[in-house]
Amino acid sequence: MKIGFVTPEFVTENNQGGQASYLENISMIFSEHGHEIVIIVLSDHNEEFVWKDKIKVCRVKYQEATGLDKTNKYNFIKKIYHAFWAYAGISLVLNRKTKELYKEGRIEIVQYSSLRAIPLFMSKKIPGIIRLSAHPVYCRYAQEEKFDIEQAENHLSFSEKIWMNSLKKADYIFGPSRIVGEGVERKIGKKVAVIESPLSSRKDMSINEYNKYLDGKKYLLFFGTLNYLKGIQTIAPILDEFLEDNKDMYFTFLGKEDIIVHNGKKVYAKKYILEHVKQHTERIIFIDPIYDKAALNYIIYKAEACVLPSRMDNLPNTGIEAMALGKIVIGTAGASFEQLINDGVSGYLCERDNPQSLLECMDKVMNMTEEQRKVMEQRAKLRTEEMDGENIYRQLIIAYEGVLQLRKR
Repeated sequence: MKIGFVTPEFVTENNQGGQASYLENISMIFSEHGHEIVIIVLSDHNEEFVWKDKIKVCRVKYQEATGLDKTNKYNFIKKIYHAFWAYAGISLVLNRKTKELYKEGRIEIVQYSSLRAIPLFMSKKIPGIIRLSAHPVYCRYAQEEKFDIEQAENHLSFSEKIWMNSLKKADYIFGPSRIVGEGVERKIGKKVAVIESPLSSRKDMSINEYNKYLDGKKYLLFFGTLNYLKGIQTIAPILDEFLEDNKDMYFTFLGKEDIIVHNGKKVYAKKYILEHVKQHTERIIFIDPIYDKAALNYIIYKAEACVLPSRMDNLPNTGIEAMALGKIVIGTAGASFEQLINDGVSGYLCERDNPQSLLECMDKVMNMTEEQRKVMEQRAKLRTEEMDGENIYRQLIIAYEGVLQLRKR
């Protein structure tokens, strides 16, 4: 089968995220099964090359719209143009290249990332599948100080309406998260299948420069972007109490920080966290993002547990990676973590935006016997084995073949 993956990001580019990691895994799996893979990705120039000796990468040049002059009387028109081009322009250039490759016989089916409404101008002639990479409506509201999921579903912005409309042309839609898929189904009236992301085979570890901060320390670990979406407002208020009760423990935040709005003022996430800690700031450790996978794995592996109380997630890679390394994860009920974690069996689930509920889960981890810990860690690993690459490949190939059969009728 000749498969094209259309995406705004890939590991060969500077703008790498969860979608890039997913495509790295899935493209390698399909390639190893003998399929011809082409990655069609946004870039600052046009280029075609072979990656890892087998996967073709087509870079497609895209020029961002220019900045706006606030004094210009036509500024409103420019804003509309900018909003349109930010979505439609990206879709246009990527789909132009996709159609070209299809006409040349180099691809026969396309899997689109849903990011940035890329499927908006997908050709009806090309069999097309969309993978939900995120739910932008949930993400936008979850970045605010107060979060209401029902309000999020009922108030779509102009760009989010474009995003929703971009999903309707697909022959088949799937996503890793049941809760995100159901949210999209309610809006577009089209079935969304659940196919989880393949587990990365990379479990290698290496000692790194950050050992000077963590060596010899017992710590709980948060890793991800420091913002409301990922739950810092749930962690910060209970850090003093937790550290007071566990005098040999540290709490480590690993990741980049966002600017958040707190009490009407913009503040850096680290400052927001430290403002809540009155007694034990010396046992709060901040580490910048680590892009070396082996180094990151080592830090995760050495943690006592991982604390990831996101408000909403698309079946988070952070939780999957930690569980695959045999770590106990504390996630949020109703945020996709319940799809990964059987509460009290393979990890713990706290209530969304409830610091005391999170603290109770953290206390449960700290009060476990060594035998109880080993049993839970093993169950966490077993859950991620269901996301083995071969298992996910079989599910996806059935979906692809089904779409191609429907197109032949």
